[in-house]
Amino acid sequence: MDTRLNIRQIQKIVIKYIDRRNDCIVVPNLSFGLLNHEADLAIINKSNRLTEIEIKRSYSDLKADFSKEVFHKDEKVCNFYFALPISIRQKAEELFQGEYKKLADLYGDLCLAANRPAVLYYDDDGGIVWNERNSYVYNGRRLFLEEVAKCARLMSLRYWKLVDTITPEN
Repeated sequence: MDTRLNIRQIQKIVIKYIDRRNDCIVVPNLSFGLLNHEADLAIINKSNRLTEIEIKRSYSDLKADFSKEVFHKDEKVCNFYFALPISIRQKAEELFQGEYKKLADLYGDLCLAANRPAVLYYDDDGGIVWNERNSYVYNGRRLFLEEVAKCARLMSLRYWKLVDTITPEN
């Protein structure tokens, strides 16, 4: 791994950086129940627009995406970022340039602006140290209220499962 941080720690860094917990629904690992792929982190704002964060912990993890057949194209995604360790910044930029066609196939219009996706680079000290650019605003649609409710339900289920693992039952 190119970072010592685990996925949960990285999710926390990204959420803190975006600082939208008070007016957004934030769902880690949003599954195929809503999107046609799993989103490492989904943030739904007050306007019911969904931002997806694709978290990578290593260069090999990022590179492996280019051999996948699962695409991150979904009409419900309005904004998209990669979250990558700062230690792989140069290699990631070279990969984005060299694999542009595959990147476009995998992520579609979400990554076509400036021939590369929006990237938040994080460090092992728990901060976002470089924001490559603002997220690319895709022409995704707003979520329907039923879809927002589904996300809130999923987050609630995850919260209570976490509480059960942290707090032993008496």
